[in-house]
Amino acid sequence: MGKFEEKLTTVTIFNQTFRIRSDDDSQCVQELASYVDKKMSEVAEQTLTVDTLKIAILAALNIADNYVSKREEYEQLERNVSDSTGRLNRFLISSLDKMGSS
Repeated sequence: MGKFEEKLTTVTIFNQTFRIRSDDDSQCVQELASYVDKKMSEVAEQTLTVDTLKIAILAALNIADNYVSKREEYEQLERNVSDSTGRLNRFLISSLDKMGSS
């Protein structure tokens, strides 16, 4: 048998049942499905359409927008940490140089 063992999890998204095959544990798959279901329900409440495909696409765009926004926040945080680390490193080197020359 391979390195990963696929598991079959049954989930309900927007009143439709799906059997999902995944390497992730069932709880993780259930949580993801619940998140997608929630987003689709939110979109359905805010729009006049009853077309499930359109609701799914709008929910996917909402999820993608959230992902991109969080990724940009993470990248900015990474840059801030890198900048702070660089300043701290320069300060420590300067302080050690001053201590060594006294």
